[in-house]
Amino acid sequence: MDVTQVWKFVTPCCCVEFFPVADVPGYSHKVVIDGKAGSFWLSSKERPNKKSAVFFARVFAALRDGLPKYHYVDRREDPPVLAGVQQVVAGADA
Repeated sequence: MDVTQVWKFVTPCCCVEFFPVADVPGYSHKVVIDGKAGSFWLSSKERPNKKSAVFFARVFAALRDGLPKYHYVDRREDPPVLAGVQQVVAGADA
């Protein structure tokens, strides 16, 4: 059985996961946001971390909201959480 380490970060607006890839030149991880694989990739020069997770979450949210790609990144603000979406925080009482 093979074991693959997946990096998972919870940001204020979504969950960002980094899945390692070996067969894509120039990239080390596929970025999956809220369980949806998009066209986001992490460069081989980068390591999965909280800063890169926040970056991809902000880019994803801007595209989702119909704004320019780097809208939330340039403003350094977290996107709003969509109405009807429940944020799950580990260890929080229900």
